[in-house]
Amino acid sequence: MKKWLALLLIPVLYAGIIALLVLLQFSDDQSFSQQFGALSLRGRRALAIEDENQPITELRIEYGGLQFTFNAESSVALDYGEGSQTLLAVTGYSQIERGFEVQLEDEVRVQFLLTEDDDPELQIRPLIPVPPPEALAITIPFTTAHGAQADLPTAGESLPVQHDSRTYLLAPPPRSTVQQSSVRLPADVQSQTIRYTAVEQQPEDVVTLWFSDRQLAIPDQDYAAQLQDYIDQSYRGWRSGRFNPGSGTWQMREGSPRFREEILTATLAEAWRRDQYGQTFADMRRAADRHADQIGLLSSAFLGNLRQIKFEVQSEDSATNQRLLAAAENRDPDLFRTPDLMSFALHRGSRALADEVTAFAAELDYRDLDLFQTVGLLHNAFISDPVSSAAERAFGRFDAVIEERFFPAIIRIDEGFFLQSASGQIDTRLSVRAGVIMERAGRQRNDARMIDIGRNLVVSALALSDDQGFLPRVLIATASGFQSSDGAIGPEELYGYLHDNPNYPQLVSLYDQVGAGTWIWTAANISGITVTDEEISFAVQAPVNRTHYLMVQGVPPFRSMELFGLEWRNDPSFEVYARGRHYNPQTRSLLIKYSDTVAERRVILNY
Repeated sequence: MKKWLALLLIPVLYAGIIALLVLLQFSDDQSFSQQFGALSLRGRRALAIEDENQPITELRIEYGGLQFTFNAESSVALDYGEGSQTLLAVTGYSQIERGFEVQLEDEVRVQFLLTEDDDPELQIRPLIPVPPPEALAITIPFTTAHGAQADLPTAGESLPVQHDSRTYLLAPPPRSTVQQSSVRLPADVQSQTIRYTAVEQQPEDVVTLWFSDRQLAIPDQDYAAQLQDYIDQSYRGWRSGRFNPGSGTWQMREGSPRFREEILTATLAEAWRRDQYGQTFADMRRAADRHADQIGLLSSAFLGNLRQIKFEVQSEDSATNQRLLAAAENRDPDLFRTPDLMSFALHRGSRALADEVTAFAAELDYRDLDLFQTVGLLHNAFISDPVSSAAERAFGRFDAVIEERFFPAIIRIDEGFFLQSASGQIDTRLSVRAGVIMERAGRQRNDARMIDIGRNLVVSALALSDDQGFLPRVLIATASGFQSSDGAIGPEELYGYLHDNPNYPQLVSLYDQVGAGTWIWTAANISGITVTDEEISFAVQAPVNRTHYLMVQGVPPFRSMELFGLEWRNDPSFEVYARGRHYNPQTRSLLIKYSDTVAERRVILNY
C-alpha cells in the first residue's frame, strides 16, 4: 500500500513542478529588494525565463516612514502648465555610494542618499541633464508608509511627518513647494536637493536666551566697517576683477559671462561716491552701448536716453500694475514678495492697486505665508516707504511677526547665526534680507536685542564671501556646522539691501507735497522740496560739472522753469547738448540733463 502511494505521488510531484515552472513563465513580475542602512529599495520586474533583463514595473524606496513609488500610475512628472503633464517611466536603478539611483526616461535620474551622520538624513536629488525648455516644473510624488502620519505643510515650506515616535521634516529646495503628496521643483535647475531629516525640538525662546546678555552685540562702527569691507571687495570685482571691457560683461560663478544692469548701476554709484567716476563712467558707457537692449530706468540717472526710457517705463509699469492688481484681487500672498509695493502702487501704478494692496494687507493672516513671502511682507513693512497713512496702518499690523516667524527659524552653528528656509537649509540671500529687516526694525523700535540678532545674521553670511563678494546660494547645515553648499550668488544680489549710498538711483517721492503719481528718479541728493500755489521747487546737490539725469513725473504744466539759475526753454533735443530739459504736458514728464558749475542749486517750476 505504501509503495503504491509513493508511486502515485511521483507524477503528482512532477506535475506540481511543471505547474510551478509554467506559473513562473507566465507570471507578470518578480520581486526583488535591496537595503542600505535604514534606506530600503523594493521592486518588481517583468519575468521571462529566457531573459533576465526584463523591464522594471515598479520601484519603491522607503525611509523614515516616507515612501517614493515609481510605476505606471505614480512617477516623476514634467509639468507643462494648464494641466499638461508627462509621467517619466522608470528604466532602471543602481546602488551608488550611500544609497540608490533611479533611472527614468529622458535621462532623468533621482538619487536617494543617506548622509554620514549618526542620525542620517535622506537627500533626494533629481538630476535633469537637459531641462526641457517648455517644462515649468518637475513633480516627485510620495506617500507615507504604514504607521506614519503626515501633517499639513507649514505654509508650503516643509512637511512634518510623524513616524516611530519621531518628527521628520521634508524640506524642498529654494523655488520649490511641498504639498501633501508631492514636491514640485523648478524644471530649469539641473541639480537640486530635497531633504528629509529628523528634527529635535529646541527651547521655544532659545534666540532670546542667546542674545539676552548682549555679549553678541556688534557695535555700530564695527557693523558699518564689515558692510563697507564687503562692498569694497564687491566693487573691486565689478570694476576690474570680474569685468571684461572688451565684451562689456562680468564673470559669473554659474554660467557664462553676462551683462547686468544691476552691476553697471552699482559700479557707477560706488564710483560716484568714491570720486572715481570719470574713467569708470567711460567703461560702463561702452558696456551699456554694447548691450543697449538691457538698459532701463535703473541706470538712466547715469546714462540718460530719458525720452526712450520714459516710453518704455510707461509700458512696463502698465503691465506690472495689471499683474499686481490681479494678484491683489485674487489675494495671492506672493504679491508681498514685490519690494517697495506701496511705493510702486502710489507712484507708478494706480489708485485701484493701492487700495487693493492696502485692503489685502489689512485682512491678511500672516500665518498662511511661507518664509519667502513673510520676508517680502516684512520688507514692505519695515524697509519700504508705505507712502500713505492707510498703508502705514495696514502694514503696522505685522510688528510682532518677526518674533513669531523668524525666531523659530534661526540656528546657531560654529559659523554663526543663520535663518533657515527649511530645517537645516539656509537660503543665504533670504538670511541676509531677514537680518537687514531685523536690524532696521530694531532701530525703529529702539530694541537692542533685535538689532543684535539682525546684525549677526548679516555678518555671519558675509563672512562666507570670497574675495569678489560671492556667497553660497544654499547651505546645508547640522548642529555641527555646514555639510555642503549649492550654487553661488553675486554681491549685486545683496547690494540693494546693504548699501547706504545716496548716489544709488532712487525714487524721491512728491506724494506728500503734490499727490499720487509724482516722483523724481535721480542719483543726486534732493532736498528742500517746496510746493506752493506759485511754484514747485527742490535743491539738487551733485559734484560740479558731473553730468547726470533727472526724471520728474507727475508735475502739472507750469508757466516757466528756472534751471542752472536761468529761465530755461523747453527742447525735445535736450540730450544732444551739455545740459537742458524737456517737458511733455500730455504725460506730465519733465526730463533733465543736469550739469552745473556749483555743487547745489534749486530747480524752480513757476505757476
